[in-house]
Formats: sequence, C-alpha cells, structure tokens
Amino acid sequence: MFDIVIDRHESYDIEEVLRVLKPGGMFITQKCGGLNNIELSLRFYPDFVSEYAGFSYVSEVKAFRSAGFQLLRHAEASPKLRFFDVKAIVFYAKKIPWEFPGFSVKRFLPQLDKLQKHIEELGFFESVESRFLIVAKKPE
Repeated sequence: MFDIVIDRHESYDIEEVLRVLKPGGMFITQKCGGLNNIELSLRFYPDFVSEYAGFSYVSEVKAFRSAGFQLLRHAEASPKLRFFDVKAIVFYAKKIPWEFPGFSVKRFLPQLDKLQKHIEELGFFESVESRFLIVAKKPE
C-alpha cells in the first residue's frame, strides 16, 4: 500500500486508487478535460465529439466524493492557447491524435488554409484548454 499516488494526464480507476492507498494516503492528479481545445478540433471536424467529452472537473470531483475520498484541494483552469502560425497548429494536431483523429496536412489543407487566413487577419488563432487538479485523501 502506498502513502501517495501521483498521476498526470494518464487514465486511472478510482476504485483501484482507493485500493492501493494506505488509510490516510493521498492521490494527486492533474488532468485535461474532455473538451480540451474543442474550438480547434471543430475547425477540422465540424461534428467532432470527443470520446472523453464527459470527462470533466465536475464529473471527477463527484466521482471522488462518491468513492469516499476527502477532497483536500481541487481546482479548474481554462487557459487560452494561441497559435501564431499554421505550422504550429500542424505540429500540435499531429502530437495529439485523440483530439485530431486521422490528421494530415493533405487531408485538411482547406481547413489549414482557412486557419492561415484567420491568423493573418487577427494575428493568432485562440483555443481554450481544459485543465483540473484534484488532491484527494483516502479515509483513515
């Protein structure tokens, strides 16, 4: 049994975390919410629905409380992400295939052209990230 379990951007099973923690042990997690950068995903896939759309700060706080954890700290943030050129968008989309399934420059050239025009007009393309932190304690 562990005194502490730390998670960053990985999946977990709350019941398994509860099982492996010592009484009074802590779980710390920092996550991306299921609607992370949805504005950008919708530029490529107009009907995009994230397979993680229901995964959110609110749903996880509720799940931890339901599992019997005491929440020592929990917070949500929605930082803005700005892209100043379309090459950065291409790099980003290739790195996170769960938000941009099947992405390729060739496949999405018309959308990339529109984004380039948007950037030229406004100076950037802005999207909103979804982040949250939970620090939970297993009951004694």
